[in-house]
Amino acid sequence: MDNYLDSFREMISLRGLTAHTLKNYCTYIRAYLDYLATFLHKAPEDVSWDELRDYIRWLQKSRNLSDRTINCAISQLRFFTLYVLHKPWDNTQLPMRRFDSYLPYVPSQSDTWRFIHSFSRRSMANPTKSSFFPSK
Repeated sequence: MDNYLDSFREMISLRGLTAHTLKNYCTYIRAYLDYLATFLHKAPEDVSWDELRDYIRWLQKSRNLSDRTINCAISQLRFFTLYVLHKPWDNTQLPMRRFDSYLPYVPSQSDTWRFIHSFSRRSMANPTKSSFFPSK
């Protein structure tokens, strides 16, 4: 299984990612290879789509990972399958997780003007003496 991890490292390093990112991505594949050796006793080439889905379910259940983290693991499995195993990837067999995305708070125009006008002339002349910061 070390040969697979070495091949993965070599292929992923060609993407020009930072060392920290490479280490994180290798963590997902190492966990997958350990799962195959421990539970399935199979080589990665012999794994079915059902077994890949079982792995994702096991990963989420055993490690209680967020949907975003599961998506990272799926992305790395896709990369591993395509570039290390040289097998086709079918997005319909192992879909990405859906998760809620939140937009940042953007104040209204009137709130923005109220904030700007909350500064006194003195604070505008001397920003360090702003009414925003309590005086000592």
